[in-house]
Amino acid sequence: MDSAGNAYVTGQFGDGELMSGLGVAVAKLSPAGVPLYEYVFGANSPGFSTDEGTGIAVDDSGNVYVVGITGGLGTPFPTTRGAIQELFAGGLSDAFVVKMDPHGNFIYSTLLGAPARTSFTPPSSAATDWMRVMRSRLMRKEMPT
Repeated sequence: MDSAGNAYVTGQFGDGELMSGLGVAVAKLSPAGVPLYEYVFGANSPGFSTDEGTGIAVDDSGNVYVVGITGGLGTPFPTTRGAIQELFAGGLSDAFVVKMDPHGNFIYSTLLGAPARTSFTPPSSAATDWMRVMRSRLMRKEMPT
């Protein structure tokens, strides 16, 4: 929740049974539960993908940090230019970190993974941790804004 009482949620959308792809859903809800924005990414074009938001945090400026996992199948996960890791590493799954502005627009997105038969799912608390890391690196100009 932010200081205005808005709630933020993330998770997964789609239908794996129909091979339509599973993508990340992010929403901001007013204190009354009214959607202020809903944003989906990951499974947004032809091809099966398996992406899921597993944690979310918001900073004092209203920027949203989402962490999760992508299976690297089908549709490439959307990353921003200059990201720490722009492409899927080739393991079983990679983690992702996304920073969005208060209106739900992408500011920064990166993958975090390793090649071979590795799999990584970040804990839900990782969104708060990455919010601190990204804020620190941005202040030192180590990441694109």
